[in-house]
Parts: sequence; structure tokens; C-alpha cells
Amino acid sequence: MKLKIVWNDDVRIFYTQKDKGWNEILPDIRTFVREAWGIDQFNMTYVDEEDERITITRTSDLEDALTRYKHLEKIPRLHIALQPSGALKMMPDGDDVEGPRLGYGSVGWLHRKKEAASAQPSEKSEQWVVEPSQPSMSTVNKIRQVVDQIDMTAIPRDKEFISIAIGDPTKYPNLLPSSNMIKEVQNELISQHANGYSVSYGVRNARIAISKKYSLPHIHCSEEDVIIGSGCSDALNMSVCALLNEGDNFLIPRPGFSFYETLASRYGFKVKYYNLLHHKEWEIDTEHMRSLIDQRTKAILVNNPSNPCGSVLKEENIMNVLKVAEDYSIPIISDEIYAGMIYDDNNGQDRFYSVASLTKRVPVLTLGGLSKLYLVPGWRVGWIVMHDPIGALNKVRTALQKLSTVLLGANTMIQSAIPSILCETPDKYYEELNDKLHRQSSLLYNEFNDIEALQPIRARGAMYLMVKIDVERFNGKIKNDIDFANLLLKEQGVLCLPGTIFNMPNYFRAVICPPPRIIAEIGKRVREFCRKYSSDDDEKTNLTAKL
Repeated sequence: MKLKIVWNDDVRIFYTQKDKGWNEILPDIRTFVREAWGIDQFNMTYVDEEDERITITRTSDLEDALTRYKHLEKIPRLHIALQPSGALKMMPDGDDVEGPRLGYGSVGWLHRKKEAASAQPSEKSEQWVVEPSQPSMSTVNKIRQVVDQIDMTAIPRDKEFISIAIGDPTKYPNLLPSSNMIKEVQNELISQHANGYSVSYGVRNARIAISKKYSLPHIHCSEEDVIIGSGCSDALNMSVCALLNEGDNFLIPRPGFSFYETLASRYGFKVKYYNLLHHKEWEIDTEHMRSLIDQRTKAILVNNPSNPCGSVLKEENIMNVLKVAEDYSIPIISDEIYAGMIYDDNNGQDRFYSVASLTKRVPVLTLGGLSKLYLVPGWRVGWIVMHDPIGALNKVRTALQKLSTVLLGANTMIQSAIPSILCETPDKYYEELNDKLHRQSSLLYNEFNDIEALQPIRARGAMYLMVKIDVERFNGKIKNDIDFANLLLKEQGVLCLPGTIFNMPNYFRAVICPPPRIIAEIGKRVREFCRKYSSDDDEKTNLTAKL
């Protein structure tokens, strides 16, 4: 066994024979510290990767700490601190310490008392700085990381600012929620029946309505299969946390929604990226997916329709994903927040399939919500539906219900309106919405497709399309997608999201929500911008100069 022993930033490596028992290792560590630094009275604390601490006061503490650390396959760290007079001393199990005799069940109390005893008043300084927690500082939002590199103050004064960056449909006046939704929420507000708390995992009538909408011919869903959260992001949060322990991994698409990585960074989960194939309208590369799986892979996350691609997976491709999941007994988290926003199904040949609708053998957590299809992201209601044809998710149901208590439930007034929203919103609303999205997606695709330096990839659903940037055509003046976004904003007042955010460098994501007249203006400005920097234009200029 090998340990790192740390004293005042001095790190020494301690070795012990494999056949030694725990009762022998602790005295050996004490001897090692005495010989290394000449210290007789000291406290010892185990510190793991997340800064979790276990005070070592007895042999069982050391065994507990090192067993907990063993799965990380890294060298454990034991930190040494001088022991103040009167502090508790390290003793083997069952020996007396200063104070009452403690049984094994009192170890937690012993740790707290020891830590309190060893704490000393801090030296006063001119400024009191409170240190944030390590998990909070480990939380990473890639959108923020990249957008912070874009100078938002550099918008030209002679041009109206246009954003095709934000996936918020409320920013565009041509996309409005159905009037019946507004009336139903008004009714709930006036009735005052929904002013209080509900069951943390959702208002019963709302869960019944959702379960009916998501029931399948081969999988009947009840209200007990539905967990309601504060938006689909909360549904994602609960789903991932219900399946993974710290250090576990889940598979996510590349390119893909950056929030998946934000979740992983917050909880110490790992992500592995499976490729989407741009030349096949972002089909999932299932062979690549299969190659990523290891013993700590606990979920496969599928996003269909896709953010940022606007792609809709074909039946055969989903069946291949399900085969991978079944082969390795890995559940699927299917993020279907854009289900219903399908505006181009290739005359019925490429219609949308929910992942759960194509399997009788793989458990699926299907995620949805009001935010996108109903154009109300600020209402913050999303949900998880457990499609479990084989009864594999019974324990996960309990876990999800427990996790829902963290936020004590989503907005009860909006939840109370869900039965009306799901059952009474007229078909005309969905038809008109998808007609608009289809028209706007086609217009934006055509605008970008006419520009030599850009290669848009046609979208069939959701609110986005991805555009490849041929940076070589810019003759070194634009080096990557972040350069492109920066200069486009600075010179043309158009904001797009660089593909780096979605792990797809030298692409950008465009929101298809602006009305046609704005799309025409976007095309005009981007065309002018690309013409200015393209190598073809430079060659024409040089040829003219020679003539």
C-alpha cells in the first residue's frame, strides 16, 4: 500500500507491506511521521478528491477512509496537523480517549468533537475572505466560458442588434403561446386553489394528465411513473443524480447541449462524448458509442430532437442505440423536451419516434416539459416519465421522489393548469407553430447555403440549425468559430453561439425563431461579412489590382 503523508506542504510517500493488518499500519504511520518530521503529538485527517475529510482517531477510521478511496485508483492523502494540548488522541478501537468511553456508533460524534477541539482562532487580517465550497467552484457552464470571450460591448451603433444565439422563444414576437393556456393559468390564479405546496414530485392531476399523454401501447404509465420538476433542467438533474455516484460516467452526444456537462461538473460525474455524424444529418455513431462504455457507465443520454442540431433521429438509428443499451444493461435518459416541434418528417418517412416507443426490453427515463413546445420557458415545469417495460426502475422511482424533495416541488399554479394545457390546446396551435418553424428554418438554411464560406446542415425539428464555418476561406483573418462570432457581432451586430460551446469547433448554432424579415436581414449581414473576409474575395481584389 502507498500513501501520501502531507505536513506543511511537504509531501512524503509512505509504503507498507500488503500482508500487514490495519492494526499494524496505524502505528507504522505514527513512526513514519515521527522519523520524517520529529513530531510526536499530531492529528491525522484523510482528505479525498472532493475535500471530504475523515479524522483518523482509530484503526477502523483508517480502514474506512482508505477503503472509500480505493475505487478512485489514486494515492490517498493523509494530512498531519500538530495536536493542541487536551485534544483527543489517536487510539486503537476500544481504548479510552479523554472524555467518555465511546462505542463504535459514536465515531461521528468523536470526529466532530476532535475537529472542534483542534480548531484554533484564526489570526486576524485586514480582510476577512470566506472561501466558497469546492463543488460550487467546480461547476462549469460552457456557454458562460465561451460567451465571456465575446465582447458584448462592441456592437456597431449604425446597426440594430440581432441575436440568433438564445434558445428562448419568448424573445421573438412571432411565437406566442396558445390563448387557452393563458386563460387556464388566469383561472388557477383567481381561484387561489393552487397557492400552497403540493407533493414534492408533483400535483396528482398534473401527473395523471402527463401519464396519459406518455402511455404507449406496450407500456401503460400511471401517475406514480411521473416526477415533476422545476423545468426540464431539473428533470435532467434528478435523472442523472438518481443513476450515478461520484466518479461514474454517462454518455452524451457531441455536439450536444452544454448543460449536461454542467451537471457532471457539479456532482463529480464524468461524461463521455459519442459522435453525431454531420454528413448523415447528425445520426448517432452507435459503434463509437459502444466503444466508450466501461464498468462505471451508468446511463446513455439521448437528445431527440437535438439541441443544437435540430436533427430528428430515424427509427433504425434509435433501434441501434437501444441494442447498445440492452447489450450492456444501461438505462437510457431520453431528453425529448422538443418532442412535438417536428416540422419536416420527409413526407412521413422520417417521423419522430420517442425512444421508449421502440423497446420492450430497455428502461427509459423520458424527459419533457412546457418550455419549448408551449413557448413558456419561464413557467419552469418539466417532468420525468418512467417507461419501464421490465420493472428495472422500481428503486429509481423512490430515488427520484426523494430527490424531488430538494426543491419541494415545481410551481403549483402552473402544474394545476397542465391537464388543460395537454388536453385542450387545439391542434391548430401545433400546426401553426410548426409551419412557422419550417418556413423560418428553410429561409435561414437557404440564406446560409448561398454563402460560400458556410455549410448549413438542414434541420427537421427543435429551434436550431448548425452551420459549418470553412475557416480556410478566410485566409487566416478568422482563425476559429469564436473569432467568427466576435467579429460578426462587432461588425454586423449579429450574435451567434460558437460551436465550441457544443464541443463542435468551427461551427455555430443559429436559432430559427426570428420572423422572415429578420432572417433576410441576417442573411444580408452575414453574406457581407463573409465576403469581406473570404479568400476568394481577396483573390479577386488582387487580380483587379494587377489589371
